[in-house]
Amino acid sequence: MTPQFHDWHHSSDKPTIDTNYAVHFPLFDALFRTYHMPTERWPIVYGATRRLPRTFFAQLAYPFQRPAVDE
Repeated sequence: MTPQFHDWHHSSDKPTIDTNYAVHFPLFDALFRTYHMPTERWPIVYGATRRLPRTFFAQLAYPFQRPAVDE
């Protein structure tokens, strides 16, 4: 785990969506082919790709909701 990998873990650049699930140990990303870390540059965009709920209870329920049709 390096600072550069951690940045790629939080990146929302197009090629990094659905990659780098590991937080500390990227072995499973390597095994499941979700490892992505270009060494020649750093991410440009960070954060979530869609707006997340604001309240505590809405955030707890969020993973159990069906995604909107346009996602």
